[in-house]
Amino acid sequence: MATNFGDNVRNLNFGQPRLVADGFGDVGPSFIRNTNEAASNAGRVVRESASHLDDVPKIKEVPYGEHIIKGKGGRKELAPNTRYVTEDGYKYTTDELGRVVDVDADSLILKTAERNEGMQRIAGREYRLADDDGGHLIGSQFNGPGDIDNLVAQNSQINRSGGEWYRMEQEWASALKETPPRKVTVKINPFYSGESLRPDAFKISYSIEGQGDFVKFIENIAGG
Repeated sequence: MATNFGDNVRNLNFGQPRLVADGFGDVGPSFIRNTNEAASNAGRVVRESASHLDDVPKIKEVPYGEHIIKGKGGRKELAPNTRYVTEDGYKYTTDELGRVVDVDADSLILKTAERNEGMQRIAGREYRLADDDGGHLIGSQFNGPGDIDNLVAQNSQINRSGGEWYRMEQEWASALKETPPRKVTVKINPFYSGESLRPDAFKISYSIEGQGDFVKFIENIAGG
C-alpha cells in the first residue's frame, strides 16, 4: 500500500479512466478559468487536442469469456484496456495493466452465484496482504462472477459481516427484496498505486429507486 495514502487520494481523478470528451481533449477546470478565457482559447484547445488523442487508452469490448487470458507463467489474467459484459448486463473495464477500474451495474439482480474459493484465495496475487479476502466487486448474492474478473484483494474487516462493504451490500439487497423490488444501480471505481493489483480504495456511486443517490469512499484498510 502507498506510504502516503492521503497524497494519493488528493491526486485521484474519480472519473478514471480519463477519456477525451466530445473531441476536445483532456481539459480540466484548472486549464480554463472562466468563459472568456474558454472562448479565446477554443481554437488552441481544438488544435492541441489532436496531439493528445493518441494518449487516450483505446478500450476494446470483447465477448464475455474472451476477457481472461494467459499471462505471466501461464497464469490467468484479465486482458488490458478491455470492456466485458456479463449475461446480467454488468459492465467491467480494465486498464493497461489488466486491473478492473470501472464496474457499471445498471440494475442489480438477486441471484446467488457460485463462488470460486480457489480464485478468492489468490486475488491480488503478490500484492495481497495477510488480512485480505478475495472480495467480490459485485457480490455473489447479486450473481457477481466468481473469477478474477470480479475479484480483488480486499481487507477482511470491510468485506465481512459488519464491515463497511458488507453493510452497503445489505442495503442493496434489502431494496431488492421489497415488494415490488426497488431498482438498484451501482458504479464502482477501484483505485490503485503504481502497478499494484491491490486497490488502495474504492469509490462507489449508487442509486436506490425512491430513496436517492449515494456516494461512498471506502479505503482498503482495516475499518475502511
